[in-house]
Amino acid sequence: MSMVDILLMHHLLKAIRPGTRLVLTGDVDQLPSVGAGNVLKDIISSGVINTVKLTEVSDRLKKALLLSMRTGSTEGKCRR
Repeated sequence: MSMVDILLMHHLLKAIRPGTRLVLTGDVDQLPSVGAGNVLKDIISSGVINTVKLTEVSDRLKKALLLSMRTGSTEGKCRR
């Protein structure tokens, strides 16, 4: 969701039926969209919707990240 621009969000909202629950996930600290707008950041900043901010990384995710980094390093693909 972090890199969604205004045009893509417009099409998404037009495509869903009234009454549909839309759950958006993303990271406002990621790079913004290449196209126009900073949709996720603007939606969160508006204060119109409820938001939840994750503040800690679970042990499961830590293990997955470590495995990903280890696999990448053995294949010569170091992620930063």
